[in-house]
Amino acid sequence: MSVLDQCPKIEEEVPLVKSYLAQFAARAIVADLVSIEDLAHQLENGTHFPLFLLCLQQLVKLKDREWLADLFQQSKVNMQKMLPGMTKHTVTLSALLNISLLLLLMGMFFFITP
Repeated sequence: MSVLDQCPKIEEEVPLVKSYLAQFAARAIVADLVSIEDLAHQLENGTHFPLFLLCLQQLVKLKDREWLADLFQQSKVNMQKMLPGMTKHTVTLSALLNISLLLLLMGMFFFITP
């Protein structure tokens, strides 16, 4: 069983476990130990949401917005695939605004189409 699979149980004792995992994942991406595509693939369909967004936030802190924007554009990661299944199909204005606000606060804005 992977750490990701154990997240719900770990969160009971360590509420910020996803933030810590995002830091580790971001450092692994910066060190070229894992690609952003590989991470995105593991987190598709909102698996462990918002872990991917938290990782992007950590990448901005470790590097800068331009570096992340270049990496993200080269990766061709589809942000819509990173959302939970229910959100993808029934995007409410509120959910879309919350996601967009989070991305904007990270220093990046992606257009998410339903």
